[in-house]
Amino acid sequence: MGDGYAVELSAEEVRTDLEAGSADAVRRGKVPPLEESEFDYLFELFAHPSRIMGVEPGHEVVLTKDGSVNTLYSAQLSSGVGLPLGREQCFRVFERAFGFDTMEIGHPDYSFKPVKPIVALEAIGVEQALLSAIIPVFYGAMPNFGLYARPDGPFPNPADLLPRGQIPEAREAQMEMAEREGDPGALACLNGNRAKVTPMDQANYAQALTRRATLTRDWMLFFEKYAVVLTPVSGELPFPDHLDLKDAAYFRYGALSARSAETRALAVQRLTAGIDVAVQPPPPG
Repeated sequence: MGDGYAVELSAEEVRTDLEAGSADAVRRGKVPPLEESEFDYLFELFAHPSRIMGVEPGHEVVLTKDGSVNTLYSAQLSSGVGLPLGREQCFRVFERAFGFDTMEIGHPDYSFKPVKPIVALEAIGVEQALLSAIIPVFYGAMPNFGLYARPDGPFPNPADLLPRGQIPEAREAQMEMAEREGDPGALACLNGNRAKVTPMDQANYAQALTRRATLTRDWMLFFEKYAVVLTPVSGELPFPDHLDLKDAAYFRYGALSARSAETRALAVQRLTAGIDVAVQPPPPG
């Protein structure tokens, strides 16, 4: 199972589980159901008595790994198995023994903060993997603002401030952590949202929650009368991916291009009031 524990199921339970999963995929993904022969094929894989099994050539899938090689050399508390292997050795195990097609290497903490002081050493590990591997290799890391908040860092913890209603203080703490982290995308989002949430005191926060609950209720009433609503995705032409993370101005542009969400809310309010209306979201200006 996904949590690492073994379970025992009868043949009927396995088959029932496969059929239930397929029915859920049909409902959610609007895809055709599996044929009987496909159910038989999957059942044979799941019910195979061998510890090692495979598929015919041509039925393979591309294998990659999120979380790097930590699952081999990390302790069980970190979702690993604690093998006495180095990082580069674990990497070669994934390529040569497990047959992975792409792979990443990262620091066990996988955060920018612990990586910054040792980035030159990390580059040596990546270089060694590239020299010994055939498959594509990339280095992975990500922001983790929690490492900059108390008690691990110098800044106030937003998770402690928000329940006490200290909304402006929590926002400023987020800004300070983003500036210390130096993540341009996070800074673009926070600065782009500043005008929308400033000032955000307890009264404004309560008003926003009321507005959200009202729109949710309007949606529920709308779908009691209408099966579907069709609106434009956006009033703007497509723009490059991650453009909204470039700076605050581009973030606001990206938010405006998604104004169709606000338009749908307006349409719902008008329709639930008994007024037929067609709305085209205006372009940003």
